[in-house]
Amino acid sequence: KNEARNNERIDKSDEFGGRFRFIYLPTDNLKMDITLNYEYADQGGYPYQLVSIPQDDPFYNDLKGDIGRLAYNNECGYKRNLLNGGLNIEHQAENFILSSVTGFQWLDDQMNLDQDFTRKDIYTMMQKQNSKTISQEFVIKSKPGRNWQWTTGVSGFYQWLDTEAPVTFRADGLSWLNDMANANANKYMPEISMGPMSMKLIFSDIINGEILEVPGSFKTPILNTAIFHQSTFNNLFGIDGLSFTAGLRMDYENLKLNYNSGCEYTHTYSLTGKPQLNMPGKNGRAGMPNSISMVPETTFNQKTDYNGELSHEYIQLLPKFAVQYDFNRNNNIYATVSKGYRSGGYNIQMFSDILQNDIRSNNMSDVAQTTIAALDKMPPGVVDEATLDKIIGMMNGMAQKTEVNIKNTTLYKPESSWNFEFGSHMTMFDGRLQTDVAAFYMNTHDQQISQFAQSGLGRITVNAG
Repeated sequence: KNEARNNERIDKSDEFGGRFRFIYLPTDNLKMDITLNYEYADQGGYPYQLVSIPQDDPFYNDLKGDIGRLAYNNECGYKRNLLNGGLNIEHQAENFILSSVTGFQWLDDQMNLDQDFTRKDIYTMMQKQNSKTISQEFVIKSKPGRNWQWTTGVSGFYQWLDTEAPVTFRADGLSWLNDMANANANKYMPEISMGPMSMKLIFSDIINGEILEVPGSFKTPILNTAIFHQSTFNNLFGIDGLSFTAGLRMDYENLKLNYNSGCEYTHTYSLTGKPQLNMPGKNGRAGMPNSISMVPETTFNQKTDYNGELSHEYIQLLPKFAVQYDFNRNNNIYATVSKGYRSGGYNIQMFSDILQNDIRSNNMSDVAQTTIAALDKMPPGVVDEATLDKIIGMMNGMAQKTEVNIKNTTLYKPESSWNFEFGSHMTMFDGRLQTDVAAFYMNTHDQQISQFAQSGLGRITVNAG
């Protein structure tokens, strides 16, 4: 039960589906097998609760009472439509078996997340996917019971995947972003000394509105083709029960990312000075204004977006070798060596972080230009040259925009591994005891692991060191 939503149950689930299968045997050696499967799911989610919160967290006082409780304010859940279809045709010739497998999948789903999983209205995410996949494989293989067993085939698939993934900063989230930016800037704001008087500069830059939506639209099509062959030689060198297997698969994959992400917003900036009289025995505020406007409130319009396309392709050779000795029908010993492969991809979640960094640098660029222009108009002597240079240098430094390499930021590489296995299947004591023993060794390169983005807002896939 979610305490922040009137104790509503969050793990409700409604599902239904249906399956159809049709098998047709036009001749003794020809078989056609058609399958169709549909599923619909509407699931609630998710049972995440606060387990701890640092005392320096800006929401500590608001949320410390929720530790150990399930309480978040925005609705979460997952809906999915999934359709799978397949056609399998098999022809049994005198010396071989020829088969064709055709598949189709259609997926339409939507996930809604209260990304902070607290009763504060910080930020939410919606991810909506539409995927269509067509696959085809042709395989020709020898009939069983012969000393040379072989399999040869070609396969391929194409997947269209469109993803909508907007992130929305809500009221508490915007307040958090604004407070964090202003606190960081004010930490470095200098104090101006003017004879017996000093003045502390107060920086204020506020993103306007109740929400800030960061939309994202992505197309990530995948093309994969492969050709493969495997041969097993039984009774090798005339030794009954000794077999050797060798295989090779060549895999080609092409990945694309078409991205369109950005946002529009306004922000309001002002710089004020808080004067103080520095004279012993005197009231430091007596007869002085509470504040002096250095830069009056100014509102700016900002727009940031990313549009473009990336494309990468890979070719992998995946060999396999195995040797096996059968003592009899139920006892053997074997060893295998093979190379495995997992394709790479793109972290579309990173665009949210990229845009957040752009928002900060764009805002500071507006701030720097306005502040420097205002300081240039001040009468000589009001601010000494050293302080003036310090303020201008700080403003220019905060306005620096880091150039983003979309490829390096979003792409993760394929993972590959060499896999070694040694083992035995044994049946003993007239079949009363069956034993399997195996030892494995895997050497993995560029392993794909899941971790939080540097901002803490979202999860990404990266390649391990």
